[in-house]
This record gives sequence, C-alpha cells and structure tokens, in this order.
Amino acid sequence: MKYKYIGIFNIDEDKVYAHIPDLPGCITTGRDLNDAITQLTDAASLWLVVAEDKGDDIPEASPQSSFEIETGMVCSTINVDTVTYRSEIEANNYLKNVS
Repeated sequence: MKYKYIGIFNIDEDKVYAHIPDLPGCITTGRDLNDAITQLTDAASLWLVVAEDKGDDIPEASPQSSFEIETGMVCSTINVDTVTYRSEIEANNYLKNVS
C-alpha cells in the first residue's frame, strides 16, 4: 500500500527532530535534514506495516495547511510503500539467515 504524510522537522544545532503528527508516536531524529527524512520514512513504514498487520485503522493524511509550523521548522512529504518495505525486510532477513 502507498501512503503520503506530512513530516515536520525541527532543526536544532546538533540534530533534527522529526515526527508525523497523523501517526501517533511516529517520531525520530537525524544527524541532518536528509538523515531525518530517511529515519522518519523508515519509522512511518514500520508504524504502517504494524497497523496493517493488526488491522488497526490507518489515519488519513491531514493537509499541510492544518499544521502550525514555527520558525526553524520544516515540512516535507513522506512517501511510504509498505509492499516495498516488507520486501526489503524479508530480503534482509533472508541474507542474515544465509550468512
């Protein structure tokens, strides 16, 4: 399944804090903005895979205009494909078992 959510990034001197408001508890950090986007995409992928597996309701994405963005914060669209994510996880697990 493919999803798009708005990620909000708070850029600090030492790291970037990131979260997706529509996915409760989906938070992470990164060394810089690019790393934080990668980390948040991974966190959202896992959040959504677990929700799909449990049959939980998956929230619809809110429009960016619904979020208050303060100075020093950045928004970015986070694209998640849970089918691809599952395939990558299965391939990694296979490689670990073969080694």
